[in-house]
Amino acid sequence: TDLPGCGILSSLSILIIDYNSISNPSADFFQSCQKIRSLKAGNNPFQCSCELREFIQSVGQVSSDVVEGWPESYKCDYPESYKGTPLKDFHVSELSCNTALLIVTIVVPGLVLAVAVTVLCIYLDLPWYLRMVCQWTQTRRRARNVPLEERQRTLQFHAFISYSEHDSAWVKNELIPNLEKEDIRICLHERNFVAGKSIVENIINCIEKSYKSIFVLSPNFVQSEWC
Repeated sequence: TDLPGCGILSSLSILIIDYNSISNPSADFFQSCQKIRSLKAGNNPFQCSCELREFIQSVGQVSSDVVEGWPESYKCDYPESYKGTPLKDFHVSELSCNTALLIVTIVVPGLVLAVAVTVLCIYLDLPWYLRMVCQWTQTRRRARNVPLEERQRTLQFHAFISYSEHDSAWVKNELIPNLEKEDIRICLHERNFVAGKSIVENIINCIEKSYKSIFVLSPNFVQSEWC
């Protein structure tokens, strides 16, 4: 069932062991059998695994005259996915066979990702950006469900201005006239912002709550029921 090294049989030169039950030949067979001139070990139920990979590499390093029947009679018998595959065509990555390398490959990127996320959350306020992207996506999804006629009416404005009562004089006397000079169509809405929330959150909240509400528009444009 095995193809061991020569051991005390240091003068072994010819070995015929085909049609047996060898599944995992020793990887150092050719190193211990320095005087082997002919090996006939084909037609065995080879188990194609990481251990067999080293034996295949050893066969590739010796003369083709030494290993009789190679590669025709040397085929995988297990697992089923490789059954009938010639040993010379069996390949498995180093990552699959090296447990330490596999662990390092998985752990290191995980640690790097964890550190990167931590840095983004601490210094760049990543959760806030993700929340804004989520709200933007929801707004786009709602916009797709709006009928074309209403969507066209929505697009007649260039800007939505929501302001507090404290700033109403500046908006009406300074901001609006300057925007109108640039032919910018605007939609006005007077609303006090909620204290403690960011400017962007307040603006998004105003737009969502003001959907299909009546607005006071710039005096140079026709009024619309919503914008």
